[in-house]
Amino acid sequence: MVETTMLAANEVRIQRYQHSPKCEVIVSLRSRELRLRFADYGQALRWAQVECKSYGIASVSVGQPITAKTDEDTGEDQGPSGRQEVARDA
Repeated sequence: MVETTMLAANEVRIQRYQHSPKCEVIVSLRSRELRLRFADYGQALRWAQVECKSYGIASVSVGQPITAKTDEDTGEDQGPSGRQEVARDA
């Protein structure tokens, strides 16, 4: 999945999810943001290093793991387990 948004700083960072091996590489360059998803941290780190070298950015920053992630298909928040949480009336 590739997503772009407007930002100000030039940087490459890796976003990790707490209960999942999946990671995102976020490239912020010329007030644009590009997000690329990878299956694990190793793949994300290698790609982030290539992006840094390509754009002349000094280093990769790694964000703190976040606990909830958004389901790509529904846009609904998922809990830490990665499963969709549904509120039920008692």
